[in-house]
Amino acid sequence: MHMQQGGVQQGEVFIKMFAGVRNGLMAYLGSELWQTYSALATYMDRDGYCYPSQSQLAKVMGVRRETAGIRIRRLLEVEWQGEKLVIATKGRHGGNAYANTRYWVNPNVAFRFSVESSHER
Repeated sequence: MHMQQGGVQQGEVFIKMFAGVRNGLMAYLGSELWQTYSALATYMDRDGYCYPSQSQLAKVMGVRRETAGIRIRRLLEVEWQGEKLVIATKGRHGGNAYANTRYWVNPNVAFRFSVESSHER
């Protein structure tokens, strides 16, 4: 792989976090839900949708799968300034043979998908 200036790989994808998060959202969620919210956001596409399994989330957070499931359920109940942070739907998505959970990370709250080129840095 070819590395660009500053160690950024060509065509690398970024998740942007809004500075407004410092206005209380991080404290409101607490460390466990903030970690869960952030981990979920790393899987999202440009529209805020993602399909990680509880096992995948557990691995990146360094917790048991059951713990990840509990945290996700708690996160799904959270609203910030009248908006849900995350919405989950169960079903077959993307032509998968098995039902899975699709999450939508609300891009109006804290995280947004971004693609940066070396020209934007």
